[in-house]
Amino acid sequence: MVNQKKSQIVEELTEKLKKAKSFVLADYSGLPVSQQQELRSQIKAVGGEFTVAKNTLLKLAFKQQVGEIKGPTAILFSYEDEIAAIKVLVNFSKEFELPKIKTGFFEGEIIEKEAIFALAEIPAKKELQAQLVYTINSPISGLVNALSSDIRKLINISKIRSTKSMNKSEIRNKH
Repeated sequence: MVNQKKSQIVEELTEKLKKAKSFVLADYSGLPVSQQQELRSQIKAVGGEFTVAKNTLLKLAFKQQVGEIKGPTAILFSYEDEIAAIKVLVNFSKEFELPKIKTGFFEGEIIEKEAIFALAEIPAKKELQAQLVYTINSPISGLVNALSSDIRKLINISKIRSTKSMNKSEIRNKH
């Protein structure tokens, strides 16, 4: 019964690892349950999952060497945006000094703690998309403004000329 339950947990972890775009291992010891729940809800809001797992079961689920896993371990799975859940975890870790980030997996590579902190500095996907649209849109907006400015100048010049010609014709009619 116990082995069956453990093998089921390993299968679930394996499926989550396959589904995840990235993941991070962290030491959650010392993190109060209330803060764990708060962290879980923040991570869930950005399309991730934060769960506790036994090291031996994690090693079985990984099926590859991720280094030595010691101490109480929680794993962060990023399902939607590879970086959004990592940002939440890193910001939470900076604010409360827990959980302590151990290692992670991103774009097919095992990454160290420093790389995880560096990833958290990258703007979110939506921010990058907005910056791209702005960058693409800026030259077009500039061109539209330049062209419309020239057209406005031309219209103003023609109005001035028509006003002057009307004034000249009024002067001639008076004489």
